Amino acid sequence: MNQRLTLVALCIICLSPTGAVSAVIHVPNDQPTIQAGIDAAEDYDVVLVADGVWSGEGNRDLDFGGKTIRVGSLNGPLNCIIDCAGGRGFHFHSGEGPNAVVRGFTIQNGVGGEPYLGGGGILIDGASPQISSCIFTDNHGFPAGGACNVTSGSGGLIVDCVFRNNTSENGGGLSLDGDIEVRNCLIMQNEAYNNGGGINSGGGTMLFRGCTIIDNHSTDLGGGFCVWDFSLTMDNCIVWGNTAELTHPQPSDEGYFGGYDAYFSSSYCCLGEVWYVDAYITIESGPGNIGDDPLFTTGPEGDWYLSQVAAGQPQDSPCVDAGDPAWAPVGTTRTDHEPDTGVRDMGYHSPPPIPRTRLLAAPGPGHDNHPVVRIYAMHPEIFLEYEFDAYGPSHYGTNVAGGDVDGDGVDDVLTGAGPGEIYGPHVRGFDRTGSALPGLSFLAYGTNKYGVNVAAGDIDGDGIDEIITGAGPGALFGPHVRGWIYEDTSGVTPYPGVSYFAYGTPKWGVNVSAGDIDGDGYDEIVTGAGPGAVYGPHVRGWNVDGGPVVTAIPGVSFLAYGTNKYGVNVTCGDMDGDGIDEIVTGAGPGALFGPHIRGWNFDGSALSPLPFYSFFAWESSDLKYGVNVAAMPDLDLDGREDLAAGRGPDPDAGTEIRTFTYTGTTVNGWLEVESFPGYTHGANVAAGSF
Repeated sequence: MNQRLTLVALCIICLSPTGAVSAVIHVPNDQPTIQAGIDAAEDYDVVLVADGVWSGEGNRDLDFGGKTIRVGSLNGPLNCIIDCAGGRGFHFHSGEGPNAVVRGFTIQNGVGGEPYLGGGGILIDGASPQISSCIFTDNHGFPAGGACNVTSGSGGLIVDCVFRNNTSENGGGLSLDGDIEVRNCLIMQNEAYNNGGGINSGGGTMLFRGCTIIDNHSTDLGGGFCVWDFSLTMDNCIVWGNTAELTHPQPSDEGYFGGYDAYFSSSYCCLGEVWYVDAYITIESGPGNIGDDPLFTTGPEGDWYLSQVAAGQPQDSPCVDAGDPAWAPVGTTRTDHEPDTGVRDMGYHSPPPIPRTRLLAAPGPGHDNHPVVRIYAMHPEIFLEYEFDAYGPSHYGTNVAGGDVDGDGVDDVLTGAGPGEIYGPHVRGFDRTGSALPGLSFLAYGTNKYGVNVAAGDIDGDGIDEIITGAGPGALFGPHVRGWIYEDTSGVTPYPGVSYFAYGTPKWGVNVSAGDIDGDGYDEIVTGAGPGAVYGPHVRGWNVDGGPVVTAIPGVSFLAYGTNKYGVNVTCGDMDGDGIDEIVTGAGPGALFGPHIRGWNFDGSALSPLPFYSFFAWESSDLKYGVNVAAMPDLDLDGREDLAAGRGPDPDAGTEIRTFTYTGTTVNGWLEVESFPGYTHGANVAAGSF
């Protein structure tokens, strides 16, 4: 199935040191306030805050209390606002480390004063957390750090944040005295009544990477920043258009450097012409620095975008394609929000939209495995968002698929009963919260045994996915494939003509998938032989193309592996970014067959192996029971779909899932999760954009 990306602002990760997903505490569903959620959390838990404006007691002056937890919003900073209303946003002071994370809030109207060391939005004092994807606006800190103050001996990472319209005596935007990295941040239109309109520092080691510091003002020194006794490294940054009132004897509009034994280096930066440097400063200018006007222009998020002919401006900014060639471009500097490509531009990039990617996991066919479905939000991280029972208490797990079967633009969850000897081919549909879709509950076949495999694909080209079923792996049940149309609340009807046997054997069912593998705008059906002890890894492709007749695709009939046993699992996705889906196979569940994944190109002509797409999802010591596979929406935003792999049904193995991205030269492992701790027999996987 072609996965069409939709957007979300935020996903956050919470993995224990062993890789298991910890609890997710929803605010307000589980706890009424953000602080109550924090208080209820244990190490490695997630506190997930719903959309809205959060203010008052319990929603300001927030304190992690030394816990290694992550607190984030469900849908990003534009939708989730902490209005401090005279208090402070967050206070870290109990030794929290880099796995303590705040992500995805707008923090506004904060006040941090004596004896609280400033930091109207966030104060970091004796800790080193990560602050990510936040917007700080209209905060005031006394005596330092309008939005954020990091005190001496502290540290941390600040990434993908915007600091705008904050005020302080020193450091209108930020005051940084610890060891800290500031990456891809916009520091704009902040004001200091003393020093450092954008940033003030009294010491420490600072690294600024890919930042834009513009239009800040101080009434004394350093409109952009004022730093003393420091080590400051800048790369891929823009510092321009800042103003300061004091001359010393030169204007210190952009930056003021003072103190002893201090160090400043820059590379691939656009720096304003006017600086004031005190004595005893070591300055190193690396490659790629320029002093030309960056030609800012106004776009959807403000006046920091770079003029570009391709986006409709009359000329290109000198900062375009002028960053460090070793940096990959991510996000955009363009007013039309088209992504940066080629050589990275200098300065802040609006982060790319995050797809609402969901990983669907269900336990494999162990006798004691309940038919539970878990839904994990992903990119660039992962957390357990919802879970539900698909069939009530029973056994043998469940099969899962994702697809937009009701035409609302959001994928749905399809389930098929697991292969128990008394469990029938019951198909059901749910939204991502586990609410049943009205009318989507039916038996796909006339038997009450061995469950059913499910997939979704747009086989008639109308923009809405149809349901594809394959008979479960019973010893007497053949490779019967059927198509179904969900008619909304009125139920499900058979798709005319899509009822056929994919292979000539009457045993062990059939695995199913769908994708546009020939580039004609219709999804094709792709089948893999079921897991019989004498049935090989035979993959076949089938055309429907909107008609009532199914025809075999002559070029798509092949053995994916060199064995003649235990069938093959299949999925389809655009793995190489050419706009046409490829076929990905996983070895079937034989006791001697490893988790071997392979990719195959067809593109409407000749079948060929997908370059570099032949690898083992787990180590060579785990060469048992094959591997389940599912194409995923583009997790790493490289233009290629990615892959989820679930352990095969090994009775002695767990339910691990791994995800993989395809770089064009290799396939890289990315995230891993134990999806159902305590269960065995592997995990079934699917994905969608929900």
